[in-house]
Amino acid sequence: MYSQNTAPIDHVAAKPKAPSRSVRDMLNRYATSWTIATFAVVGATGVLIFFHIGNGYLMGLHEWVGMAFVAAAVLHVLRHNKLFMTALAKKPTRWAAGVATLVTLGFIAVSTLNPSDGNPMKRFVDVASRAPMSAVAQVAGVSPAQLSARFEQAGLSDVQADQSLAAIASANGVEQRTLFRIVLSAE
Repeated sequence: MYSQNTAPIDHVAAKPKAPSRSVRDMLNRYATSWTIATFAVVGATGVLIFFHIGNGYLMGLHEWVGMAFVAAAVLHVLRHNKLFMTALAKKPTRWAAGVATLVTLGFIAVSTLNPSDGNPMKRFVDVASRAPMSAVAQVAGVSPAQLSARFEQAGLSDVQADQSLAAIASANGVEQRTLFRIVLSAE
């Protein structure tokens, strides 16, 4: 029989179009994965910091990945917005959110109204950074001349015994934490 379709047959296979990546597709694909991954890092580093294990090294990681966790959580909420709205309508969720909000506001109020009760270690570092280098040397158990020699060995110039660590750092374009490492380093 003769076919009524007389259009020529294209023997070249058409390339399938790549699916378009919409925002919804991206949320479906990555929001939960990134939330889980960042939660794991923030949770693990938070527990270690709580028990004072690796504080100095983990604090920066904890803070930066914490910011990524917030972004991932926002994307997760956008991805599952109907579920979140349903959960927020339930009494236990409202109670949990209320308690968490009150505890958070309590900590914020205490730290705002009484800033001098902050972390004593940070306060000590602030005091030490304003103290003359000669006083810091004594606290570190070295002479001002020895500490000055350490600074010169590290490439810092024109260090005076009456200068504060903050002034030395500013004059040499380095962070104060670098100076504290030099102060506390063994010869």
